[in-house]
Amino acid sequence: EGQGYDGASMRRAAILCFALSAAVAGCQKTASERLVGKWHGVKAEGVLPELQQSANEAAQGMELEFKKDTVTLRAAKDKDPMASKYVVLREDKRSVVLVTEQDGAANEQTLTLDDDTTMRWQVLQGKTITFNRDKQP
Repeated sequence: EGQGYDGASMRRAAILCFALSAAVAGCQKTASERLVGKWHGVKAEGVLPELQQSANEAAQGMELEFKKDTVTLRAAKDKDPMASKYVVLREDKRSVVLVTEQDGAANEQTLTLDDDTTMRWQVLQGKTITFNRDKQP
């Protein structure tokens, strides 16, 4: 006789599948968890062509570092960093909307993670700065 599956075997298989899928889903980090780390500016997007070079140079001088509830911004290599507490207002798999104590609740900041190494900060409507994650030592 062929190997059949009884009800108990099917239930065990279903439970195992569910447990494995829950474990895999549990390993997925939220967008805000993926923000944690150091990021350096790469380029500006959405600026006028005649301003592109200077905007890219300004972006390349920027650094962001996200820790659990603090973000530090260094706007240029020769400037002192500014740190502020932040709160995540909402997020999905790729985007985080947050506010900082420094800027206040009226100034929501939107950050979009294209992947684990690339992030875009929407500075103004239609204008973004692209950041790459610093490689871990």
